[in-house]
Amino acid sequence: MDKLSRVYFHIKFFDTLAELEKIPLDGTLQKLELSYKGLDSNYKEIFLDVACILKGWQEHKAIRGLESCGFHAIRGLSVLEKKSLITISGDGCLDMHDHIQEMWRYIVRRLHPDEPNKHSRLWIDEEIVDIVANNRGTEETKCVKFRLDSWSNINNPETGMKGLGNMEKLRLLLVYGYGSSWEFDEVGEYFPNSLKYLAWPKYPFCSLPKTFQASNLVAL
Repeated sequence: MDKLSRVYFHIKFFDTLAELEKIPLDGTLQKLELSYKGLDSNYKEIFLDVACILKGWQEHKAIRGLESCGFHAIRGLSVLEKKSLITISGDGCLDMHDHIQEMWRYIVRRLHPDEPNKHSRLWIDEEIVDIVANNRGTEETKCVKFRLDSWSNINNPETGMKGLGNMEKLRLLLVYGYGSSWEFDEVGEYFPNSLKYLAWPKYPFCSLPKTFQASNLVAL
């Protein structure tokens, strides 16, 4: 997309946002949902991944992650941008207005507001800690993002990783931070075999553990 086109879409985005902010919250959500429902099912998944997990990522890295999960990411992100659902910032990162992001995170959470282990995307550290510490991961969860320092109250990391292992349809896992006391088998034994994209910038080992069957893993 050339520079002039990006300027046009940014103007359209903020015009749309200004219009939405004049509508009561229920009406705003309804209008955004109509736009969302008109999307192809794959584009819906891409949009929710951006709203819950990938906002702020550099576009080329997000494309790699999404394509690893089987999506046509370049086309999908272009469609979302044309519909003013996302923007690409001047430094090439995925972005959306906070108001829109929170609404779509609400969409993810509203079916089971008190049962985050049944949410399709998890990004709140406290909820993730509670889920993995109590071994309550489910196959409902597709994407997870968390910081390792939020696991400081878990007695041992093996418990936490086992909780992740129960997320049998987890396709995208983003881990930030470093667990300096973790042993090799403790870190990797319970990686879900469904994983297609694993991003762990400070992964402390030279290779993935032998116990992890990475047959579905496309990218690291």
